[in-house]
Parts: sequence; structure tokens; C-alpha cells
Amino acid sequence: DMADFNNTYALAVRRDFAAEHGLQTLEDLAELTHDDPDLLFGIVYEFLERDDGFWPMSETYEFSVEKRQVKTMEIGLTYEALDKKQIDIAMVFSTDGKLEKYNLLVLEDTKNFFPSYNLAVTVRKEVLESHPEIEEILRPISVYLTEPIMIRLNYLVDAGGYEPDEVAEGFLKGLGLID
Repeated sequence: DMADFNNTYALAVRRDFAAEHGLQTLEDLAELTHDDPDLLFGIVYEFLERDDGFWPMSETYEFSVEKRQVKTMEIGLTYEALDKKQIDIAMVFSTDGKLEKYNLLVLEDTKNFFPSYNLAVTVRKEVLESHPEIEEILRPISVYLTEPIMIRLNYLVDAGGYEPDEVAEGFLKGLGLID
């Protein structure tokens, strides 16, 4: 079974910026792009070049954006630039722990433009055939691994100073899947 979270592309803003401009969705942002020609976007270069990237998304939502408003940068820098008010909108990944660290609002993709990247537990066939009990043991992972939980787990690694294996072990122990 697939998990109930989707780690896809998204656009995020600071919460104060969202409140000031009445932003909740990408459609709200589209309206703002027509009113404010000085908005600055922080976008990862790869996202600019993709068929499901920034410019096709801009067309789908009818953004009014010029190339001068788009700054390319590494993903980690988009969060810092947004936090420091060097940009207004950042391309993010929807389950990144830095969303929590910087208290950002992910704008809702009301037109379902971005593809879904849902997690699914994968086990090699020969392992499952040798240990059929694994299927039942692993089933709760996809049930309990929601988007808010995944953001929190990523936050513990990104900002909390924990190692990924420590966070995973704590999550699995919390579910009672391991001792």
C-alpha cells in the first residue's frame, strides 16, 4: 500500500507573507503575480527545465512572471533566502523538514499540476516469499506515515541534529514494529 504522503514539488511562502497577501493556494499566488511585478521566486535550476517544472506550472496557473523575477539557487538556499526575505516564494519539496524549521506555508496545488510521489514499502519478492509475515509487519508504515509525520521526521534530521537511522528507529519503535 502507498503511504498517505506525497513528496512532490511545491511552492512555499513565509506565513507572514501569506497572511499579508491572503495566500493559501497557487491560484491565490497567480492573482498576486498580476498585481505585484516585483515578486521574487527562488527556484532550483532543474525545476526550471522540467516538463512539470516552473514555467509549465506558471502557464497552468496563469502566473504573470518574467525571467528577471526568477532566481536559480540550490534547494537548501531557497529556504534561507525565503527566511531572510531575499525572495518571496520558494520551490520546495512538500515533506522537507525545513518547512517546519522555517515555519513556511506550502501553497495548495488546486489544479493538481505536480505529479504524485507517494511512498510505498518495497520488499524483494524472494524475501517476501521466504518471510511472508513481513507484509503484515510493514503494513502500518504506510498507514501511519502521513505528510505531517514525514515533515516532522525530516525536521528531526534536518534541524534536530539526529541521524536518519535514529529517527527511523524511533518511529518504528513508536509504532511497536521493533523493540
